[in-house]
Amino acid sequence: MGSEATRKPRKTKLVASVVRAARLLKTFSRHRPELGITELAHLLKLPPSSVYRLVSSLESEGLIEQDPTTGKYRLSLDLFLLGAQVLDQIGLGEASLPFLRRLAEESGETVNMGILRDGVVVYLHKVESTKVIRASFAVGDHAPAHCTAIGKVLLAYLSDRELENLVRRHPLEKWGPNTITSLEALKEELRRIRERGYSIDNEELAANIRCIGAPIRDYLGQVVAGIAISGPAQRLSLERLEELRDSILETARLISERIGYRETLPQA
Repeated sequence: MGSEATRKPRKTKLVASVVRAARLLKTFSRHRPELGITELAHLLKLPPSSVYRLVSSLESEGLIEQDPTTGKYRLSLDLFLLGAQVLDQIGLGEASLPFLRRLAEESGETVNMGILRDGVVVYLHKVESTKVIRASFAVGDHAPAHCTAIGKVLLAYLSDRELENLVRRHPLEKWGPNTITSLEALKEELRRIRERGYSIDNEELAANIRCIGAPIRDYLGQVVAGIAISGPAQRLSLERLEELRDSILETARLISERIGYRETLPQA
């Protein structure tokens, strides 16, 4: 008989009920914040009786709750607190907010932080401008990566293979008047972003909205998140975005250092 070290690893057998419970939780979204048993059964393609048992188990553990008025279910605050712990562990939680607030105060515009998840941008933090007319993205919102400042600054540091695979899954659809819709043009744009260290969204996601973005790096130097200043085009001219360049790059550097990044200076 061979030793434990030489035996072939066996495929792990998944616990079906846990997999179904995880799928149920992921069915909720900002656009579907509340769902009933029948709706969940339809979306999950499971019998209502099975869904009811899953819901009852998750409710008993405080992970979902029932709206007493509608009778439908929604994710609980406990799940939010679990997510907040993850952000804190990687340094992108509450500790980054003072830097974002300072940047929003300096720029007078909305400041966001986001990550790339399953090929799209997911917004983690938002510090909103106090101005009446402003750009606004809700925490938890998703946005296409190829036409947002945060998205492009995250795409810029993917390998060609990773980028091409992502584009196959998420075609370069046109969202705003200046959206990049060809892979070659996108690659050229990402090359420029790597050269200068920041990104510009010039009415690419939506008309009359401009943004500037910068990357957040972890202790290994990997780009793990991005931040952006966003606002109406009438206030954020391309010249104004260039004026904000140093501020956003400095904020990105401070947050990166907060999570362990240390810039390696070239040797003389």
